[in-house]
Amino acid sequence: MMAGLAVAAAVLVAVLVPGDTHPTRMGADAGFVYGYLPSVVTHGDFDFSDDSFPFDSIMPHTVEGRTGNSFPIGPAVWWSPAFLAAHGVGAVARVASHSSHPAPDGRSWPYDALVGWAAFALGVIGLWATLAAARLLASPAAALLATVGVWLAGAAVYYTHVNPMQGHVAGFAASALLLLTWLRARARPDPSLWRLAALGLLGGLVALSRWEDGLLLLGPAVDAVSGRLRGRRAPDVAAPAALGGAAIVAFLPQLVAWWVLYGSPLRPPRGETSGVFLNAGHLHLLGVLFSWRHGMLSWHPVLALGLLGLVVSLRRHRVVAASLLTFFVATLVLNAASYDWWGGVSFGARRFDGMWPALAVGLALLVDRVPCRAAAAVIGALVVVNGALLLAFQRGLVSVGDAVRPSNLWHVLGRIPLAPALSSWSGVKAVWVAGLVALAVTPAVLPGAWRRVRPSPPRFATVAVAGLAAAVLVGGVVGAAAIAHPGHYDAHVFEAGYFVPQPTRPARSDRVVRPGEDVWTGIFTFPGFLPAGWYVASASGVRSETGAPARLVVRIDGHPVTAADVGAGPITVRGAPFRAHRGILRLDVRVTGAPVRLDAVRLEPAAAPATG
Repeated sequence: MMAGLAVAAAVLVAVLVPGDTHPTRMGADAGFVYGYLPSVVTHGDFDFSDDSFPFDSIMPHTVEGRTGNSFPIGPAVWWSPAFLAAHGVGAVARVASHSSHPAPDGRSWPYDALVGWAAFALGVIGLWATLAAARLLASPAAALLATVGVWLAGAAVYYTHVNPMQGHVAGFAASALLLLTWLRARARPDPSLWRLAALGLLGGLVALSRWEDGLLLLGPAVDAVSGRLRGRRAPDVAAPAALGGAAIVAFLPQLVAWWVLYGSPLRPPRGETSGVFLNAGHLHLLGVLFSWRHGMLSWHPVLALGLLGLVVSLRRHRVVAASLLTFFVATLVLNAASYDWWGGVSFGARRFDGMWPALAVGLALLVDRVPCRAAAAVIGALVVVNGALLLAFQRGLVSVGDAVRPSNLWHVLGRIPLAPALSSWSGVKAVWVAGLVALAVTPAVLPGAWRRVRPSPPRFATVAVAGLAAAVLVGGVVGAAAIAHPGHYDAHVFEAGYFVPQPTRPARSDRVVRPGEDVWTGIFTFPGFLPAGWYVASASGVRSETGAPARLVVRIDGHPVTAADVGAGPITVRGAPFRAHRGILRLDVRVTGAPVRLDAVRLEPAAAPATG
C-alpha cells in the first residue's frame, strides 16, 4: 500500500508539474520559506532582500537593519540535507566542466532537482505516516481509502505534489509523523524516556514547520502527564519534562532566527502571539468553513466526513478524538480571526495542513462503520470533482484568490486539460519522478534495515536522557534571555524593490519600468507588517532609461501618492503624506514617455498633515 502511494505521487508529478518548473525560484510564501537556506548556507547571513526571490517587497525592514521574514524556518530544516547534497553535486559539476556553472547560489539545476525532489518526497513520507497512523485504529482497507480520500479529494494534493515549496507539505508530514508516533506509543507503552524524547522532537518540528500546529502536542502531553505512555497508573513528572525539553530543542532554530532578525527569540514576527495580526472580535468561523472563497468544507467535503468520524469516535477513542477535535477548534479560531481568513491565493483551506492526517484517521474510523463499496463510491466521486477543480485552479480557469462557486467550475469543464504537463519533460523532472518511483521500494527495505541498525535500548535510553537534560538547560537559558530582553518591533520601513510580474530576477533593487507596463506589489497594512497610519512614498534612483523625457507616478490602490517628471540624471522623488488604511493594498508604478529606471520605492512613517 505504501509503495502504491509513492508510485501515485510520481504519476501526479509527471501529469501535473511542467518540465520547466523551478521549485527554488518560486516567489511569495515559497520565496521566504526556502530563502533561509541560500541566506544562511550560501551567503552566511540573514539578509532576505537578495534571498527571498522575488519578493523583498512584502516585508518591512526591522530595527536590526534586515528584511523581515514572517515565515517558519521548519520547511528549510527538512530540505537542508538535499540542499547540502546539491551544493556538493554543483561543486563536482564545476570541477568536471572547468566552468563556473552551475552557480552555487541555491537557484541552479542541482538545487531544483534535489531540493525539489526532497519537497515531493516529504509529501510521500506524510502520506506513509498518515496511512500507518490510520491503520492503528481502523482496518487496512479503511485506512487506505481514507488516506487517498483526504489526499486526492482535499487540499493536500496541491501542496504535496503541485506546489510543495510553499511549506504546507512540511507541516503535513511533521504532523503525520507525530500522530503516528503518539498512537504507537499509546498502543505499546514503554517505561523508558526515549520515546517521549522522540515525541517531543517531532512536536518541536511540527511547531517549527507551522507554529500553531504545535498545538497537536496536546494529546501526547495529556498522555504523558497521566503516565499512560510509560505504562503507569499515576501522574508522571519525568515524561512531560522529557516531552517539553525535546520540543524546545527542536524549536531552537526558529528562536535563533527570531533573535537575529528581531532582537529577541520570542519576538512574534507578525504579532500573532500578541494578537495584533488577529481580530478576535470579528471571527469568520462560517466563512473559513463554508465560504466559496477557499472554505475548508465547501471546497473539500471529504474533510467534513473526517470531522464526523472523529466526533462519532469520541466514545471509543476518547483522548485521541477529543485532543484532535480540540486542535481543530483552536486552528479554526486562529484562521477565523486572521485578517486574511481566506488564505490569500490558496487551493482550499491550506492553513489546516496539520489537521489533514487527523482527518484521515477520522475518515478511516467512519469508513469502518459503513459498507466499503458505498464509501469508495462517495470518495471516488469527490476525488473526480476535486481533480477537475485542481486542474482548473492550476491553469487559471477559475480564480485563485476569490470565490469559486460550483457554477464557475461547471462553466470551464470543457476547457480543462486532462494531462496538462504529461508531454513537458526535462532532466530535472526526470529526477523527481525517478526518485519518487525509487521510494516505492523503501517500505519493503526499511523494516529489515531498521532491525540491523537499531541500537540497544539501554544505551539509547541513556543518550536520550542526557540529551533531554541538555535540552532543558538550553531551553532555560534561552527563556531567561528572552524575558530579560523582550526585543523590538519593526521599524516599519517598507522598501518595494521587487515588483510583480517579472519574468527574470532583477538586480537587487534596480528595475526598468516601461510605458504601459503593469508593475505592482501587494502591501499588507497590518500591525507587525506595516501598521495603518500616515506615510510618505519616495522613489530613489529615478532616471530616464534613454535620456528622453518621462513621467513617473506611484499609486496606492489607484490613488497617486508620488509623481514627477524624469530626465537623464538620477533623482529622488518624494510625495506628500497619505493615510494607509488597514488591509491589503496595491502599490503600482505607472510610466509615460520614455522607460524609467529606479532603485526602489520606500514607504516611511510620517506625521499627519496639519489641519486648519
